[in-house]
Amino acid sequence: MLRLPVRLEKGRLGVPFRVLLAIASIWLLCGLSFPKANLRVPQPVSPVYTFVDARDPKLAKSAAESLMIANCAYGAVRIGQRDIAPDLAVLLHAMLATRFGERLRGRKVTLSAFSLHVNNAAMLRRGTANMYGGVIAGMLNDTTKVGCSADDARGGYVLGEVPEGKSPFIVAVHVLVDGKPYRGRSIAVALGRMQALDGTPKADGNGQVQLSPRDEIYQRGIDEALSRLGDAIEAGLSAPAAETSASVADPLAVPTGTDPSPEKSVPRPTP
Repeated sequence: MLRLPVRLEKGRLGVPFRVLLAIASIWLLCGLSFPKANLRVPQPVSPVYTFVDARDPKLAKSAAESLMIANCAYGAVRIGQRDIAPDLAVLLHAMLATRFGERLRGRKVTLSAFSLHVNNAAMLRRGTANMYGGVIAGMLNDTTKVGCSADDARGGYVLGEVPEGKSPFIVAVHVLVDGKPYRGRSIAVALGRMQALDGTPKADGNGQVQLSPRDEIYQRGIDEALSRLGDAIEAGLSAPAAETSASVADPLAVPTGTDPSPEKSVPRPTP
């Protein structure tokens, strides 16, 4: 019988097992190309609005948001556009056409982010805390930190949104309509290593194509996030003009970036 070189001591893990866990954690977070997700393709539509795709092309690749344990985005794994078909903008166009039709004619719609993440931060931080103690380790590894903000496009969430011990699958969509920001988001329990599962669609007994179990979760999450985005836009279009103009300066309109560090304030010149 093959025996792994794992030695358990009183209340602590043997060194070889610590190494195995560390290697597994790094492997989970490395930049990867996952089996392509095949989502349902909606009927083509012709947008009646001006569309700007302002998504960062660097984020189209599937990868870890950060390998640094002190970073707020540590543990979040991005499923990039390169590993998803069709383009997520196609799904956005379909939702906008269905819900708003001519009401968006002549407007400008800017897509700033459309992200899918599996966030393993809680699991990884808890595992690291069990392996390494001390004040410094505790300062670097905040086990309560599972994202840079609760509704960002880097896979952030709040503890309690999913059951303890589970990793969430998060979809976030950020758009601007005539300069006003709107967001849609969904969160659900992720399957284990779901981003690496097979995404090949199957045909059922009636000849209909069925999404894989993983891609069905992707599809439900995207549909829910787009539905909530539509609700937000609906509320914004129905708001009085004074409220609409006041909301343009909303701080959430700051474009999503890859560096969560706050920007330095620039002093205004004295008159």
